[in-house]
Amino acid sequence: MSSIVRDCPFFDRPTYVEVAGEHIDILPFQIVVWVSLQVGDKMTPRFPAILDTGNSFSFSVREEQLNRWAQIDVNSLPRAGTIEINKRKHAVLEAGLALYRNKRGQRDEVSGTTLLDLPRGFAVYAVGDALAPRLPLLGLRTLVHNRLTTKIDGRRLLISISSPLF
Repeated sequence: MSSIVRDCPFFDRPTYVEVAGEHIDILPFQIVVWVSLQVGDKMTPRFPAILDTGNSFSFSVREEQLNRWAQIDVNSLPRAGTIEINKRKHAVLEAGLALYRNKRGQRDEVSGTTLLDLPRGFAVYAVGDALAPRLPLLGLRTLVHNRLTTKIDGRRLLISISSPLF
């Protein structure tokens, strides 16, 4: 089994990350993973996502985060349809998702990526959508679809993700 995320800490207190020159607050018990989108043969800059096992979709992000952090215009990506989330329709776009390998025991130090398939694409919340999540969300569907094993160590506040496929 190949490790992707190894003993990555999460915290019981507020922390922050820096992305594209922005200070981003991370709330207690939010599990941060670093991702990029793959569009054709190009990879976007990395940005944080919250691992959300309560989210049944693959991945979701605000349009403004795609613009600022990933440097992508939503109109440049292939459209895969729409999805209804919280009684609102959202565009579903196509791209690959790269999950960064962390340096063991470090959350924000990364070394390499593993490309994951996004089943059914990813959802984009329109600019100004008051119900959009504060940060991008990596949902359970992606973990299951890519056959990833996810272990949360609640005693030590660590998460590990591995794959039999990579």
